[in-house]
Amino acid sequence: MIKKLIVAICVSVTAITAVYGWPGSKIGSTRFSLNRDFEDLSKLPQLKADNKSDKPVEFTVKTTLVDRYGKVTTSINSSIKVSAKGSASIDPLKGGISKIENGAMLLKSEITGIGGSTIISGIFGHSKPVKASAVDIFGINVHLGRYKPHVQWTLLQMMRAAGITQIREDSMFLDCNDSKNVTNQLNHLRQVVLGVEAFGMRPLILLGYFPSPFYQSSHKLKMAYDWAKMIGREFKGRVDYNYGNETNSGWAGYGAAADMANLNKAFALGTTEVDQAAGRGSFGIAEGLNNYIVEFIKNDTLKYLNALCVHPYCGTPENGIAKSFAAKKRVRCAGGNQQIWCTEIGFHVDKHGKLNPLTKELTGVAGFSEKHQTQFLTRLYTLALSHGIKRVYWYDFFGLRDAETFWLVDKNFKPRSAYKAYTECTRHLKHAIPCGTSDFADPIQRHYFKRKDGSVFMVAWGLKNGIKADFKLSAKATVVDCLGKAVKVPGDGYLMLGHGPVYIENPPSKTLFDKAVIVSSMDKRHFHKPMSRFTAKPGQKLTIPFVSLNGSGTPIVIRSYTRWNNPGWKVKLPEPVEIAAGKDATQSIVLSVPPNAVPGVEYVFRFAGIVDESMRTYPYSVRIKIDGKFPYQRIIDYKRNANYPKWNSFNETGTGKGNPELTAKRGTATIDGNLNEWKAEEFFPIDQKFQWILRDPGAPSDTDWSGYVAFRWDENKLYAAFLVRDDDLGFTDLISRDWRDCDNVRLMLSSTADPKKRPKKITANDILLIMAPTGITRAEGPLVNVASLGGLTRNGVEKQLEMSSNIWKDGYVLEVAVPFKLFNAKPAVGTILGLNVMADDCDDNYRQHVGMTYLKDFNYWNCPRSTGNLKLIK
Repeated sequence: MIKKLIVAICVSVTAITAVYGWPGSKIGSTRFSLNRDFEDLSKLPQLKADNKSDKPVEFTVKTTLVDRYGKVTTSINSSIKVSAKGSASIDPLKGGISKIENGAMLLKSEITGIGGSTIISGIFGHSKPVKASAVDIFGINVHLGRYKPHVQWTLLQMMRAAGITQIREDSMFLDCNDSKNVTNQLNHLRQVVLGVEAFGMRPLILLGYFPSPFYQSSHKLKMAYDWAKMIGREFKGRVDYNYGNETNSGWAGYGAAADMANLNKAFALGTTEVDQAAGRGSFGIAEGLNNYIVEFIKNDTLKYLNALCVHPYCGTPENGIAKSFAAKKRVRCAGGNQQIWCTEIGFHVDKHGKLNPLTKELTGVAGFSEKHQTQFLTRLYTLALSHGIKRVYWYDFFGLRDAETFWLVDKNFKPRSAYKAYTECTRHLKHAIPCGTSDFADPIQRHYFKRKDGSVFMVAWGLKNGIKADFKLSAKATVVDCLGKAVKVPGDGYLMLGHGPVYIENPPSKTLFDKAVIVSSMDKRHFHKPMSRFTAKPGQKLTIPFVSLNGSGTPIVIRSYTRWNNPGWKVKLPEPVEIAAGKDATQSIVLSVPPNAVPGVEYVFRFAGIVDESMRTYPYSVRIKIDGKFPYQRIIDYKRNANYPKWNSFNETGTGKGNPELTAKRGTATIDGNLNEWKAEEFFPIDQKFQWILRDPGAPSDTDWSGYVAFRWDENKLYAAFLVRDDDLGFTDLISRDWRDCDNVRLMLSSTADPKKRPKKITANDILLIMAPTGITRAEGPLVNVASLGGLTRNGVEKQLEMSSNIWKDGYVLEVAVPFKLFNAKPAVGTILGLNVMADDCDDNYRQHVGMTYLKDFNYWNCPRSTGNLKLIK
């Protein structure tokens, strides 16, 4: 996950180094340890006690051996006496058993005496490697090394019961000459790997957290090669590898794409020399950042790897898998066939804006209820399987010693409902073969799967609540929700869908798309002129052909539907029509162009058909150009003198860039989605474009994204107008706390004039508006999220805002009027307000870049102290 650079590195390396020492347990001044033979973990240990006090002590010891089903196979009671300042050892099993002869077991000694009680434990036995072919999409992050072996054992039981097949385990990349830490590291991994194998799962070992000598060494590639070879030799045939952790964001290292490409090659080369069969995955690329992936694979990196690993944290599961799918396309475009592994992804449960005690900041991927987490987990794995993402490692499993709230099981091993959803997900999806999938932006999501026995089932949900299904279920259909609870099928056969997925047996068809039926706008008009392009005037009615060809061998009934609309446009669809086999039919869709349609731009619609109330046709697009001259070119062409430093993509951590002070002229504005009353000289460019502390992010061109903002004020309100050009509009994330994977513009305001006195968290004197010009179906008006980052919620504020928008194919206008009373501002000529203007540019359904007028620091998205100024002038 993306976190603050310095804090993240210090906390992580310190924590991991501490647990690798296996410090044992204490009662008062007596420390207990197990004398393990890490070269042969089948040998059972002696229990040693070191008494640091001035008095002799005696303890009772109850020692058990526990199998992987939780059954106690051996239970021995004994005692241990230790002299003052002395040491003593006993065989806790009294010589009855000296070795584990088959598989692996947990040895647990419960020790009681004056001063309290403790537990010391270890995992012992023989390796039972799990073949890589046994690994499926269901993985998990769990940080086993943080916990004592008996805790690990319970976690392993729960993970296996949930159907998990691979566990990603932390480890450090060390200097092979650092014998003490190397020994601790190997011992840690030996026990963890043995335990994971005992439960029929395969470890994925992260070689992360680079050692201090590495940074100044002139032998960086050799160090990586030697370490991977040492680990590969130790665990040959038993594990897969993940070479680094979010190095493009600074979490456990900070490497440019070209540098990390060569380092990954060295790791992979070392592994391959001693274990050619091990899976070799790249480091987990934070955000699945598109440009970074392009730069990473330019260096022939894929030739050394089996998988490209990404950490596509997201606002919705659709956006996360869209990022992963984009990475898959990049690999294919480079001529590779490597798998895509999501080595970290998950949904953080929101604790009302509470600061994360680990990073001391709010996390950008928070904002979800436990209900959303439960629903999203099922959607995540369903989408990944549908779109060919081979492995997904949920972050993470256990809540003990984990300040973040992604976990599925709390510190007392009590599962959240998301754990039950995981178990239900594996029950349905294991070994299933995808046979029809929705696009990431389809408001109704339908995903078909086939089992080995040939039976087909479907998983369905809506991208917003209260959407009526576009398919009809028969009386034979049975439906359960993501927790396995039965769902009643309505009498008319049409489910009401929402964020929660449902599993449907006996679905209305065996695949989503009917390839034998084609719909288009190709009617009787002359072929030499484009038949998918139309021109119109504002207020006009336009007839669009809906032509259906039935290429199947049986009659069908088809009805049209609108997949993409535009706000303010009225669409009248034709009645369903029956078409004989091999025949076609021409119908008409009537569009009413709104009077405020923008001249000189294109509007795009997508229409499709539903066949026999079950399958869809592939959609077709219609482009409509509005007659006239684009009225806002004067704003785009206006050149303002920019005497401020611009953000530089070669210095990803550079701040203090952009325009530190914007101005607002006194005056009013009509909030109507029309900028004709605004003057070009009032607009400022949103020209600082970057990705948040991500290395090699690239920079969008003006044709990719460009934005402008202007302000006015009167005694009651601040008026803001945005003009945006964007080559790929997307609005699929309107759920997360900050709408991070939705094209949006943001306005943060503070009534505190002195920048040094502005707070770190949003208070009643500050407000952050996250605004989108439309919603998922592209028929809605403007939407706003009055963000509660920092814990301050403002119920009902949305109703006090005036908003209007106008959206077209590659851009939009958005206007808003914000009452000053909402953030306790007192407007007057010369008043200084805190201001941050921001925008998210989402391509391929996920955030590619951030645009701003002023980047003071990287807390820009949640901290009023990170704002620039807005000066109110005459």
